[in-house]
Amino acid sequence: MTRHPAMMLLLTALVGHVASVRSVVDLQVVAEEAQQKAAENANVNATEKVENTHEHTCTRIGGASLRESHRWRSHECECPENTVINGDSQDCKDAASSYTRTFDDESELGKDGSCKCEHKRGCGLIWYEVDDVIPANAKAKDLPPALEVGTRDNINTGIADLDKEYYGIWWMRDNPVPEELATMAGATSRYTGVNPTKEDIQWPVDISVPNAMHNRWAWADNFQANWVIMPQYYWSEASATFHMYNTTNGEIPTGLKTMPGVWVEKWHLDKINDDTWLRTTTFQKGSLFSKNEYTLTRIVNEDGSATKYFPAFKEHMIKNMSDSPLQVWDSDNPCKRKCMHRGNDCQYCHQCCTGGSDGGPTWNCRHR
Repeated sequence: MTRHPAMMLLLTALVGHVASVRSVVDLQVVAEEAQQKAAENANVNATEKVENTHEHTCTRIGGASLRESHRWRSHECECPENTVINGDSQDCKDAASSYTRTFDDESELGKDGSCKCEHKRGCGLIWYEVDDVIPANAKAKDLPPALEVGTRDNINTGIADLDKEYYGIWWMRDNPVPEELATMAGATSRYTGVNPTKEDIQWPVDISVPNAMHNRWAWADNFQANWVIMPQYYWSEASATFHMYNTTNGEIPTGLKTMPGVWVEKWHLDKINDDTWLRTTTFQKGSLFSKNEYTLTRIVNEDGSATKYFPAFKEHMIKNMSDSPLQVWDSDNPCKRKCMHRGNDCQYCHQCCTGGSDGGPTWNCRHR
């Protein structure tokens, strides 16, 4: 505030006999504070008025709500997590194509009622509540299945008796690391398309399972999963191999056989009953580890219904994983996986990873 000489004279007159310059300054401070307070109150009232006015503007796009923007004196609307703007009009479709989740409250977007918030696969990473592992529950929320359920339509080893052993969704029960769920969807072998008779099958048979592809694996949302395990799966080309000796016993090859200090001997796979397999790890002499085992347990049937083991899985997630949601890759794009896993927004990751001149990452994208 500029202190004009005339103002100083006026203030001196007001204080009358008080000759102290300090008193004059104090009076000026009081006046300035009162003026500032009045301005703040006016701003608060104006903000409340804007909020009350625009709270209903956001809802023109079904599911959207108002949020405070980081930009000064600006408001934005946003769709919920795991959703983007989509709809019938071209503007809505354009928003969906760029995975747009936010819009300006004063824009024209969606004012014709043609837009809504809905899920669009391909962000890179998506979070699911445990109950939504059941496909019908995910569908009720307009979400695609969390994991692709293994069925007779997507599992074809050429050995019918083996195929049915892999149907459904599987929980790695008692696994010491937070790798929770897996599906055998996409499993093939050298007999795929051949369909040999039982007499013609020459065991052992190697089964290839593309478990690094999107919607094939689920992790808890915790430190070990985020910082140790999931970064190993940014690339989708990897696959698991089951070296099956028959339809009930097998082995999973591992590169840990030669890792110093670890020296795994074998990963065994032995059927217990129709819904469980024992997955045992044995170690070579000199290893720092001792025998370990967990139970590969079917929690979802081929038809998408829950097995009797699903409640135990829910209890495990609540008690042992702090009621964590499940993390699932929903894209095979490694850049998008990295970008989303590092805490970025879907719209930013889509632009970063596909905005280059060749349809790939932009030159300055840090997640390429």
